[in-house]
Amino acid sequence: MALEPFGDQIVPALIEALQTEDIMLQLLALQVIQQIDSKATDAVPMIVAKLQRDDRCVQLAAASALGAIGERARVALPLLDTMLESDDEFARFVVADSIVRIDSASERAISVIFNVLYNETIPHKSSAAASLGERGNEDAVPDLTAR
Repeated sequence: MALEPFGDQIVPALIEALQTEDIMLQLLALQVIQQIDSKATDAVPMIVAKLQRDDRCVQLAAASALGAIGERARVALPLLDTMLESDDEFARFVVADSIVRIDSASERAISVIFNVLYNETIPHKSSAAASLGERGNEDAVPDLTAR
């Protein structure tokens, strides 16, 4: 949150960092983008490109950054939606959470989050509960209070 007031000033440097081959620098830039959220709209095309990288950490950090940007990252929804097919349970949750941050009406993503709530490990369950609670999903209340 401390970086949010400077978002407009640092986005060009973050885009430049995303263009490097240095994965650690890319991850750092994606973390900063999550902190400045909607002010990073200009970085969306570069972040979407990171979803197609082979590196799982970069993909998940990119998905989270797009989720933080919110509705202004709608262009990423088709690609994020395909990522819900992953065999990686944690990746499915991260992507679903990001999709719901971009499009709160995405029934498929909400279904994945509910699935985590019902079936996955305890750390993932708490993340799923937090995700549903943050969105104000009233359908989740009975399940959240029963668990």
